[in-house]
Amino acid sequence: MIQRAKKKDKHPVMNKPAFWKKDWFIALVISIALLAVSGSAPIVSLERAAYDWGLQSSSEEPSDRIAVIAIDDESLANLGR
Repeated sequence: MIQRAKKKDKHPVMNKPAFWKKDWFIALVISIALLAVSGSAPIVSLERAAYDWGLQSSSEEPSDRIAVIAIDDESLANLGR
């Protein structure tokens, strides 16, 4: 028994997902949501806490070679400038 190959349709029906199921749309919605809450107090507080934690966990002892040099009007008058 010989089976014939089925004819392919010229325009097969593709199951396209709706636009809200596509990756770009999901990324856009997430981006807009993050932008909307980015300036809110809890997000700013969380960002500052994370920054403080990062500095505390990676900081070393300050060097003894650091000097603070203050240049003010009195210092400049003493130098004659």
